[in-house]
Amino acid sequence: MSDVPGESGIPQGLGGVLEPQVRSSLAELENQASQVLNRLEYVKGAVEQQQQNPIPITPGFLQPDKKPTAEVLSTLETLISQLDVDEEPEFVLPPLDDAAQLAVITHSIASYLTSLDRQHLSRIVSKIVSDTNRWLSHMFRFMDCSTSYYRDSAECILYSVRLAIANRFPESVDNRLSQLQNATLYISENSSLFALQNTCRFIGLPVTNIRTVPCNVITVARGTMDASELQKMIATDVEAGKVPLFVMADLGSSVCGEVDNLAVIRNVCNLSNVWLHCQGHCLAALAVTKGTLTGIKAIPDSMTLNLGNWLGMSGVPCVLMYKQIPTSMLTLFDVDPILSNRLTALSLWTIMQTMGVDAISERIFMAFDSCRQMHEMLSKIEGVKIWSKAPRQEAGKSFRALLNSPINYCILFESAIPVV
Repeated sequence: MSDVPGESGIPQGLGGVLEPQVRSSLAELENQASQVLNRLEYVKGAVEQQQQNPIPITPGFLQPDKKPTAEVLSTLETLISQLDVDEEPEFVLPPLDDAAQLAVITHSIASYLTSLDRQHLSRIVSKIVSDTNRWLSHMFRFMDCSTSYYRDSAECILYSVRLAIANRFPESVDNRLSQLQNATLYISENSSLFALQNTCRFIGLPVTNIRTVPCNVITVARGTMDASELQKMIATDVEAGKVPLFVMADLGSSVCGEVDNLAVIRNVCNLSNVWLHCQGHCLAALAVTKGTLTGIKAIPDSMTLNLGNWLGMSGVPCVLMYKQIPTSMLTLFDVDPILSNRLTALSLWTIMQTMGVDAISERIFMAFDSCRQMHEMLSKIEGVKIWSKAPRQEAGKSFRALLNSPINYCILFESAIPVV
């Protein structure tokens, strides 16, 4: 066997050995993970049998003797099957199609890949993040953006506020910390305050710095953020020596699926250099439309994409898309070299390729269409009061046509009602 290095820098005698070994290891890992998932997927609920099959009592200390893998998994199945609900579903866990199963399996692969050399892992992460960022920016029309991947939407809000701080209070600003204590954040009164309150506690801001903006009461825009009130509150805070920092707009994320007027709120934010963050299920419609709308990048500074929820998949991270900020304005906390080497985008990178743009778009469309059909059915039942807004309709246009070729983003978001 020759050990003369080839063009790739790997000895020619090893080139044909190393690659099959990697494939074999990943294939074996995928096979074992698939077997465990299939086993858990078919765990049935056991509400009525809890008395006959109680949860095994775990000793207070770890036992010296090892247990077989099958016994440990059996204990896990017992824990999963013990339901504390009135209705007993046939299966406890949701079924997994090929793409959903791959999304879950990639978490095992990501853990396995952390054993790679740091530089090698860094190159893999860089490639995966670059590909995923490019695909998402085209699909959701947020060109030349940056992306980060988190466990849930609350973490996306936390990081978006940190970006707003880095943008408004770079390290070169004098009395940065004292000015930060005067920063104010704005959210609609119909939105949940929990995530924003948690963000304030995490970064050291007083929770009292959160301002709840009243909603419109007129019929056409009922439940949406009142932009005129927002402007008044910002002006009042500026006069009081406060620093307006962050506004969070809702696009179908509240209980009734209201859509805030982004264009007007954007103009208000521009007047005081306030960071505008968007969240909500209506943002999923950006992946459905086939029209020639200009990029949405000019409207929000950042937005949350809850792809796991929209695609109905477990193990898919929440995505934060945001406008690029000069690295010099970010702190070491925002560009952590350790966190940047984590394969947080791997599951999304794999399922986007296995599904393709058309399948992703169609699955999201079907979710919107099911809400529309449910709204139509419930509206015909006497005595049923529907609080959510009815989907927009236009004469001579089907629901698919409304989403495929809207005149502007307002029409698109008003047509794609995500809740009933």
